Amino acid sequence: MASREYAQLIHLTWGGAHAVVAFCGVRYVLGRLLLSSDPLVRYYRLAYAAAAVSYGLVTYRAFANQPYTRATLQRALMDENVQYWLMALIWLWVSPIWPTLLPYITFSAFHFISFLGSTLIPLVAPPPQNKQRPSRGSDAAAAPPTQGPAQGIYKAINRFTKTYYESAMVFVAYAEVLILVRVLVGALIFRNSFLLPLAYAHFLRLRFYMSTFTRASIQRCKAELDAYAHHQACPEVVRKVYLLLTDVISRYASNVLNFPHPSASQQSASVGSSGRASGANATGAEAAASASAAAAGGRPRKSAGVP
Repeated sequence: MASREYAQLIHLTWGGAHAVVAFCGVRYVLGRLLLSSDPLVRYYRLAYAAAAVSYGLVTYRAFANQPYTRATLQRALMDENVQYWLMALIWLWVSPIWPTLLPYITFSAFHFISFLGSTLIPLVAPPPQNKQRPSRGSDAAAAPPTQGPAQGIYKAINRFTKTYYESAMVFVAYAEVLILVRVLVGALIFRNSFLLPLAYAHFLRLRFYMSTFTRASIQRCKAELDAYAHHQACPEVVRKVYLLLTDVISRYASNVLNFPHPSASQQSASVGSSGRASGANATGAEAAASASAAAAGGRPRKSAGVP
């Protein structure tokens, strides 16, 4: 019983942390865009502290029982939840950069929707039980399930996820490319450390290999830049610098990742006696989307990245 209560506490903390990320992140971004005079740094810090908690919980539940070996460390570094957890710690440490919140807000919104449908709604309004009623030719027959008040919310969650999931992932992919540009420019004008673009470039390199959305967004941006670089209106100096940069980036990005790929059994680690699983390769919103999607009339399934 104690282990079950502990798992429930972890799950509630995870969902609450994503709610904090979504609320504080939106509050900070809107304040910056609207040029609010209110000091909003506290919302930025709180959003990333909550992000570190949520991704840290998933990371802990996925790797806490793994042996402390080099192979485990390599698998952890290739885990997307670990990568977003480490980046959340970096963004929490450095001076606020508001575009960095956009991916976390998006992921947390989908995760909280999943948490709302799988945990909060059943807790407040449990689904009605099937009742027995007499029928002709038999003493009793099972009645069809009653439509409870939460049924419409389940359907709305499913419909929202199916409608906006892919668009949200495309938005996140382009936002992450924008963040790289921001930290590069920030390093050149001394707004942030030169180490920050290096760390984020490595993160984005891993995203390029693991996410089809990120790969498509980077390839689209490169195609647009290539077209401009080869246009006759492009200055020769700009063209040479661009070709040099793309050559360096291509060499770096094409290096073979020597980390071993986790097996299927390693990708689904046990996360508690309640039977919840945490997928080693489940990204924030990507895992939440599979959790939120459910057949009409059914409860949302647990996501792979949910503790």
